[in-house]
Amino acid sequence: MTDRKTLETHATELGIKFTDGWKDETIENRIAAQEKANAEANENAATGDVIGSTDVTSSTGVTSSADSSATGQSSEDQEHSKSGGYVDVTGPAKGRWRIGKHFTRQTQRIALADLKNGQLDALEADPELAVTVVPTA
Repeated sequence: MTDRKTLETHATELGIKFTDGWKDETIENRIAAQEKANAEANENAATGDVIGSTDVTSSTGVTSSADSSATGQSSEDQEHSKSGGYVDVTGPAKGRWRIGKHFTRQTQRIALADLKNGQLDALEADPELAVTVVPTA
């Protein structure tokens, strides 16, 4: 078993957000999922594969497309929205609902421009999801 400090360091290097209350096992699972997502993203980038994005449905069932200039977006959300790009999200084997979408072990690619205010932050803050943001140049 890896010590807590090493886990936290590795998680931070991978851009995984976590809290002190997380179990070591949860951090280990997030690290494994993030490494897998990173490997898939690198493989997709090398082959030029891009999965089309879909509309994002909110928890109220209302589907809308995001406006990157919407007020209230975090500076990180605005930065990624302006630059374009996408986010790859991988969930646990049992699945996980977040931002009105069901995430499973199958990585889903969502265009950053399609995310509404705070949705990127919600994805990144969820300990059950492996999230990789890939901005375009």
